Amino acid sequence: MNLFMPAVRCSTPPRAQPSLPRGTSISMTLRDHHNFSLGIYCAVGAAGTVRLGNEVIVG
Repeated sequence: MNLFMPAVRCSTPPRAQPSLPRGTSISMTLRDHHNFSLGIYCAVGAAGTVRLGNEVIVG
């Protein structure tokens, strides 16, 4: 897998949702600790299944 670019956050996390109040803690955490990124773009080299707990190495 080739990691090539951080995925900058969308504007949805701080907005109020139908059953949830407006919350800014996610946005502040992304700002303070993750350079506003909420994921990463990559090129997948082979098909497979990703499961919770799989190791991810970025570097």
